[in-house]
Amino acid sequence: VLEIIFPEFSNGIVVRGRDRTWSYLGAGSKEGKQSHMASAVEEIEAMHTKLDISRNTTLLIDDDVSNIKVALLDGVRAIWLNPSKSHHLLKDIQMLV
Repeated sequence: VLEIIFPEFSNGIVVRGRDRTWSYLGAGSKEGKQSHMASAVEEIEAMHTKLDISRNTTLLIDDDVSNIKVALLDGVRAIWLNPSKSHHLLKDIQMLV
């Protein structure tokens, strides 16, 4: 999907799934998707040393409400992707601004 939507830079988008091809050894939270996000940030910052990615510059979009709650409790902005109303996602993101 990313290659279709973003053909010019899809190879630079870091994705974390349950495939165990990545690890997170940091001291941050390992609950919810926090370790997924932290691992991706580490990889991106290693490729782009002048980037400073933080909780304030990160947004979790997830269809699992429990992951959203964990992120919000950890100070990460998060939006629930309602699978039955996915067409509302862009509007939901715009409401954050």
